[in-house]
Amino acid sequence: MYSSASQLAGGDTFKYTLTSSSALLCNGLAIHRVEILSKVVDSNNSLEPFDVACDAKLAGAGWTVILRRSGDKVNFYRKWAQYKQGFGDLGSDFFIGLDKLHAITTSQPHELYVHLEDFDGESRYALYDDFQISNEAQDYALAKLGSYSGDAGNSLSDHLHYGFTTYDNDNDGWGDGNCAQWAMGAYWYNNCGPSVAL
Repeated sequence: MYSSASQLAGGDTFKYTLTSSSALLCNGLAIHRVEILSKVVDSNNSLEPFDVACDAKLAGAGWTVILRRSGDKVNFYRKWAQYKQGFGDLGSDFFIGLDKLHAITTSQPHELYVHLEDFDGESRYALYDDFQISNEAQDYALAKLGSYSGDAGNSLSDHLHYGFTTYDNDNDGWGDGNCAQWAMGAYWYNNCGPSVAL
């Protein structure tokens, strides 16, 4: 993901990319058609095969890009239904969609690689070795993260087991408001502390 408006606790502004890796997807291809997902999604909510963006530059081959945000061309301050479905352009800024992300991450084990880059070209990363998102009935909660490594900080672990929150669907741990409204971005929130909102 990339963002001109996302800030870490130190106040630095970053572009960012989220990628997920498994043995099944993205064999170094730029765009890859996912056919197996219709077999692993619940029959009451089956998905048609869909395209995913692949990246082999950030952390080696085999990464499925689930979110890219490099500027303000695509509005990420959106409703629950849009995050559920996904939006944007795979060749530019986009979010894959919570239904697809759930289907991908529950089909087999995945890692999560978060790449942050400031506008001076300085970059940081966070790697989590076991990544999974729950289904809509569980508010697409951040179900698994595994162990952290990297130099971007481990702020995502604070939000483990919390549901995804948008400005119109509050699933965070903050009892006095909605973190997505407060931070102007959707995310998995425990409380509205240091994180990178989408």
